[in-house]
Amino acid sequence: MERQKPMIIPVQQKPWAPDELKLLGTKPDDVIGKETGRSFWAVRTRRSISGIPRYVDDGEFRSWTPEQDQLLGTCALRARPQRSGGF
Repeated sequence: MERQKPMIIPVQQKPWAPDELKLLGTKPDDVIGKETGRSFWAVRTRRSISGIPRYVDDGEFRSWTPEQDQLLGTCALRARPQRSGGF
């Protein structure tokens, strides 16, 4: 009995319009996907391939305060317990 080869279905991709490309990185990928009728992953992939950084909301990241910077490296790290059982 001969094995059947799997059927490969080609994916039809809608070309990116210049107006759509200008949107990349200006809003979250899921929002752009809804506006353009594309999936989150399609938008994210195209943005990444194009070398465009992701959109970052103003409140999403904040810089460290000088007080927090001074704390870096001041805590002693605890020693990791040794494993038993031959690992």
